Amino acid sequence: MPAQTPEYLQCEKPIIERLEKRSWTYRRGIEVLGDENEPLLISKLKNAIVRINGVSEREAEEAINLLKASPFGVEGSRRVLDYLKNGVPVKDEETGEPRRLMLIDYENLENNEFLVANQVGYPFKTKIPDLILYVNGIPLVIVECKRLDVSWKKAYKQIKDYEKEMPELFKYIQMALPSGINPSISP
Repeated sequence: MPAQTPEYLQCEKPIIERLEKRSWTYRRGIEVLGDENEPLLISKLKNAIVRINGVSEREAEEAINLLKASPFGVEGSRRVLDYLKNGVPVKDEETGEPRRLMLIDYENLENNEFLVANQVGYPFKTKIPDLILYVNGIPLVIVECKRLDVSWKKAYKQIKDYEKEMPELFKYIQMALPSGINPSISP
């Protein structure tokens, strides 16, 4: 059971509960990572690529390797965004023809896996984001929660610190949100 801190009660828990009402699955960070030592949840992503595209596991692994090979920084983020929108370019296993494997099924949303996890800490990092939202094993949104009596600027600063310390996570993140915002509180 998560710690019943003011941040959890005022911010994390309400966000998790709202997402669960919209069919997101909730897991604690320690349950999500298992043996994973990187931001992608590889087994979930591989299963999603196979399910969405009707391809072999080998072709799914090829797409994952291309996704993982995206560099850090602006160029990598652009490439990841292109892959998210248009699919990962691979060669068809049977014909050798180029094709794109979709990472997210935009036509049939029920075909995707939506997961919210709190307190997700990677084994090689000291920073632990409050919430990460995954779609098909890809971390797309990070939320940093603060008590309602703390300025949102502290959450924003933490997100910027995470970005510096965990560039391998932030090449996938498409949105970062400071939450528990009370605009009347100064920094």
